[in-house]
Amino acid sequence: MTVLDEGDPLLVLPDDLVVEATGAAGATVPFDATATDDVDPDPSVVCTPASGDLFPLGSTDVSCTATDNDDNATAGTFNVTVADSTAPTLDLPDDITVEASAPTGASVEFDVTAADAVDPDPVVACTPPSGDEFAVGTTTVHCTATDAAGNTGSGEFSVTVTDSTGPTLDLPDDIEVTASGPDGAVVTYEATAQDSVGGDVPVDCQPPSGSLFPVGTTVVTCTATDNPVVPAGFYGYVRAISQIDPGPGNVTTGTFTVTVRSAAPTPDSPSTTTGGTPTTTPAGALPATGVPSTGVTLIAALILMAGAGLLGVAGLNRQRHER
Repeated sequence: MTVLDEGDPLLVLPDDLVVEATGAAGATVPFDATATDDVDPDPSVVCTPASGDLFPLGSTDVSCTATDNDDNATAGTFNVTVADSTAPTLDLPDDITVEASAPTGASVEFDVTAADAVDPDPVVACTPPSGDEFAVGTTTVHCTATDAAGNTGSGEFSVTVTDSTGPTLDLPDDIEVTASGPDGAVVTYEATAQDSVGGDVPVDCQPPSGSLFPVGTTVVTCTATDNPVVPAGFYGYVRAISQIDPGPGNVTTGTFTVTVRSAAPTPDSPSTTTGGTPTTTPAGALPATGVPSTGVTLIAALILMAGAGLLGVAGLNRQRHER
């Protein structure tokens, strides 16, 4: 009696598979397909694509056939789907702090990138964008990265713009003047200040310009204070700006000197001496004799000449008498 094997093997296939892509080419997918047979203890199973093959992105049907020793065969299929459902990974900078460079704040540039297992070039977008003008205060930057499959990753960091630099004082060089009177001299000068955020700011100097400076050297101290800035973000609140205390401004102090020299004395006029004490006689004035000084000199000369003549006459008379 001949026993025939007319029964087909029993093919056992996995359920439909969904796996995550590991690269742009898809993913390597292993699976297990087996078969049993009433006669053949080890029927062969062949699947296309085979277990461990690289499956591309999307859906792929796997066709399998189980065959026993008598060529009885059973065929079956299942589906393998390779999906890209993982969002890109953002690479964000650390929180940034910069100094304000203008009344509107500062232009801030930063670099944000993203990596994705499948898409080599995901689209990165940040709000506010790099290179934008950031106001004084702290601003949160929101960034997203989107791959070709529409998966989006997000992240954020902060940009803080500070105003911690005081104004720049423009002071005069040290000043030297000559006193205009016994109390010194009135001195005027100009002192200005410029702030990177506040622009022109007032300057307070002590003593102020136009003061009477005494003889000697006086140190002038000047102070410039910029206007405190309301931090970014407060303008969206309902409360009035006047209720917000932005804190004190930045202060810059500088000094210069004002030196007042004594006035030079007036050159002395010719003088006479009375009782051993020199007295100054203004030019053209009469001395105590009532005769101009030039006249006194002439009279003295005439007296000397007259005296010499009298002595000469007396000498001749004496000679004649002796003879």
